[in-house]
Amino acid sequence: MTDKCIIYTDTAEGDATCICYPIPLEEFKIQMGITKPMTEDEYFMHIMRNDIPSSAIHVRVAPRAHIPSDRAFRNALKNDLTHDKQKCIDITKDRLRKERAPLFAELDAQALREIEETGSIKPATKAEKQRLRDITKGINAGLSLEELKKIKVK
Repeated sequence: MTDKCIIYTDTAEGDATCICYPIPLEEFKIQMGITKPMTEDEYFMHIMRNDIPSSAIHVRVAPRAHIPSDRAFRNALKNDLTHDKQKCIDITKDRLRKERAPLFAELDAQALREIEETGSIKPATKAEKQRLRDITKGINAGLSLEELKKIKVK
């Protein structure tokens, strides 16, 4: 495994930050049937010419160790390997919406049973539904990435 990767911004993909992890040079040479010597720099130039899309900008080689290992906000990663805070917030809200969807379904069924049995929805059921609706309201730029990751529906 090479200890380097190629980072670029793909303008055709909405300015997404992309990371290319090349296979080891010797494995590449075997797969491609290359018998002549090739330096790692030549190998990376070959990859950048042939495998990185023409829509790529800000193409650079970086150590793999610089890539964040936590993938929670991978889609919010910028080319400089920092995170776009607003995208992190949007990712968190989307995650919470997906997590709460089955809970809403359960509460809706429970509310229907309560209406059939008593003629009204119990206050606890109403309160839980409201809590789930409000779960995304307190999410703002003042929260750290760690705080965003810790927010749970339950």
